[in-house]
Amino acid sequence: VFFFFFFSSRRRHTRCREVSWARRCVQETVSTQSTWDLLIPMEKKESKSLHGITDTEFPLDNEGRTMHMGANKDEVANRLIISGDYGRCRKIAAFMTNVKVVESKRRFLTLTGLYKGIPVSVVCGGMGLTLTDFLIREARAVVDGPMAIIRFGTCGVVKKEISVGNVMVPDSSILIQQNFFGKSPEPFLISEPCKGCDALNSLIVDQVKLKASPLFGVEAGGIDASTDSFYASQGRPSVPFNQECASLITTLAEKFPTHKIFEMETFYLYKLAEMTIPEKKDLCWMCLHWAFQQNYKGNCRR
Repeated sequence: VFFFFFFSSRRRHTRCREVSWARRCVQETVSTQSTWDLLIPMEKKESKSLHGITDTEFPLDNEGRTMHMGANKDEVANRLIISGDYGRCRKIAAFMTNVKVVESKRRFLTLTGLYKGIPVSVVCGGMGLTLTDFLIREARAVVDGPMAIIRFGTCGVVKKEISVGNVMVPDSSILIQQNFFGKSPEPFLISEPCKGCDALNSLIVDQVKLKASPLFGVEAGGIDASTDSFYASQGRPSVPFNQECASLITTLAEKFPTHKIFEMETFYLYKLAEMTIPEKKDLCWMCLHWAFQQNYKGNCRR
């Protein structure tokens, strides 16, 4: 039996910190919030009551901060690197200077600083379709002008010829959702492919190849599958839940021969860019992932 509780809070706060610290601080693999707080002096800002919000269509607090990301104007750069891993974001931010940290009560972490004099934001927004939707819509709301967004995550690969640790740069993505509606006999709903930004994809592939270690290669192109679950929607049977997912990977191989990877965010990035209204059509988004593999049965991962 599952119980869900929802609490209404009268107060929320976003913590803002101006920091400039040596790269070694983040490379020491900060693993706990308490240790992280020791490394960076924090100026805590507390916004006024959420009851001051008047626009429920796109809520902002009295300081103009977004409801989930907790960001305000001038706190997010036009160039974003996003990830679902706090440690990964902090390591990337170690290459920047004059870093300002914005941490929302809903656990979104935004690190904005300068890389070779250019403003860049590194954002940890969690995993999955919903949190990705929060992040992209709210970042776009507080940033003026063109935006370029790269997601740096991990993925599972379904082809044996792809080595573990390779960098995967898909040029299109499909969405896979569990079919809970009962209107179709199919256990999963599968969308048509949505393309990413070819210009940004090509630029990233060229740069990664220049910097690539002999330990990993770069796989450009192909189809990514973004899913609503790490388990059933990626073909992983999960006891004791009765879901018909054993044939999913085979079905995808037949319908989309260039399908290479599974993860949980890319489709939303590509689709939101495609859906952007004309006057804001100045976004360029792509995703790259580190590949990992599991056991195979025949030619397919189980």
